[in-house]
Amino acid sequence: TRLQGDWSSDVCSSDLKLMLEKASQQAAFGTLTRGIAHEIRNPLGMILSGMELILENINDTKTIQDYAHMVKKAILRLSSVTNSMLRYGSPTLSTREDVNCNELASDILLISKAECKSRAIKTHTHFHDKLPLIYADGASLSQALLNVLLNSIQAIENTSGAISISTAHCSYKDKEHHIHEGICITVSDTGKGIPKDKLETIFDPFYTSKRSEEHT
Repeated sequence: TRLQGDWSSDVCSSDLKLMLEKASQQAAFGTLTRGIAHEIRNPLGMILSGMELILENINDTKTIQDYAHMVKKAILRLSSVTNSMLRYGSPTLSTREDVNCNELASDILLISKAECKSRAIKTHTHFHDKLPLIYADGASLSQALLNVLLNSIQAIENTSGAISISTAHCSYKDKEHHIHEGICITVSDTGKGIPKDKLETIFDPFYTSKRSEEHT
């Protein structure tokens, strides 16, 4: 009986381990799937928006060239995302480069122009004209800023409103409370804002209070 008991215990322990491993794999798969969707959603939106704007300006060669360039950049971004995930099975690798924050914000506004137009949302910019370049992951910054801008668009529930984007010099403190010089990119809108009880959770990965078709 003792041998049977020991054998059963080993089997149960083995089964439990397999179950835990399977649960862990399923959780990782779910997280990866959400990450993949998060990574590719915006470039796909850029392509769709660019094509709509090209069709709206079919007789304007200069405008078509501008939006075609935007679509090409989005396709290259998708290619980078998929290639990186195929190689490593995780979201894209960080690639640092010199980034012009004013140009980055202008590109994001260009990408969102069609969506703003469809909702009668006005956009305003206040860019500091002497900002230095920053050494950063430009693709990740673009993704983050686009997410914020889309959140602003979706926060304006009626068919009109306004969004403002500004850049400026600023100072900030690190974890050791040392002061550093930096650049601030501020996005403000006339939407309803974030409830106070949700402020602590807005930076949690994949947190959302939106319907599934609106997630960013």
